[in-house]
Amino acid sequence: MKYTKTPLNHGYANQILSIDLGKSTIDIEPLTQEIRDFFIGGRGMGLYLLHRRITAATTAYSPDNPLIFAPGPLGGIPQFPGTSKCMAVSLSPLTHIPGVSNFGGYFGAYLKYAGFDALEITGIAEKNVMIVIDSFRGDISIIDAPAIDQVFNLEHAIIEQLMQAGHEKKNIVFLTTGVGASTTNYGCINSHYFDVAKPAHGTKGLFRTKQAGRTGLGS
Repeated sequence: MKYTKTPLNHGYANQILSIDLGKSTIDIEPLTQEIRDFFIGGRGMGLYLLHRRITAATTAYSPDNPLIFAPGPLGGIPQFPGTSKCMAVSLSPLTHIPGVSNFGGYFGAYLKYAGFDALEITGIAEKNVMIVIDSFRGDISIIDAPAIDQVFNLEHAIIEQLMQAGHEKKNIVFLTTGVGASTTNYGCINSHYFDVAKPAHGTKGLFRTKQAGRTGLGS
């Protein structure tokens, strides 16, 4: 799907990216001024988006239970520390109530730079897939993911696949879970990013990982 990246206005792109993996649909919804005024920050917006999707019958493993990522209006602003963090929000498989976890890395900042205030994922895919947001080409797609369960090998396979598609290391950020997420209710979400300043093998630059570890949202 092609899309047009909108300029930021007071920290907001005024767009929400909504993807249903069960139906393989991609939609972009406008973010209204009312939502901006009443649900401030990644936590506030994430909980609002969760509340509008679920019903009393929704469980943590229901297809209509959304997994939401939202960086907030300060996301990606380099003048302040910690603004690359992002909030993950969903019904928790561990507590069965709304769960919120924040994580580091560059995912939140890059999501905002790509032109979105939140990413909302629903549905259950029939196979392992990846959502790819390419803000340079203005393209969003759902593609096959490497058939690997072990998270460290999966990280390397995804990096290789994206680099072969023409993406530079410094522009690659992505989220994964490991095989343990399918057998526990306290799985983490792994946030992978390329740290250009980190010393590595006599040079600089290597991929690092942060985790959203609270409330089991990786499961």
